[in-house]
Amino acid sequence: MLVDWLTNAQIWVIFGVALVIIEVMAGGMFALPVGVSSLVMAALLFADGRYWLGDSMLLTSWEDILIVFALLTVVSTGALRLLFQRKDEGDINKY
Repeated sequence: MLVDWLTNAQIWVIFGVALVIIEVMAGGMFALPVGVSSLVMAALLFADGRYWLGDSMLLTSWEDILIVFALLTVVSTGALRLLFQRKDEGDINKY
């Protein structure tokens, strides 16, 4: 049952959108990278199922799916931290 959920692109979209909404409501930069990774994972599963990435299936087992998801989460965490990094402008109070 869980394997069917992991290979379904619509479940990943629902999970990703829910996490992005939670991040917008709560803040804190915790759920956004995981939500973005879920949406990218949904796109990869959809493209893999339609053979847009070639004749071979790239994501053949649930282990492959979870490994790719974990790697996407790490990459999106780093990318979003760089994107939203504040530039240190020093003290705004000029004494």
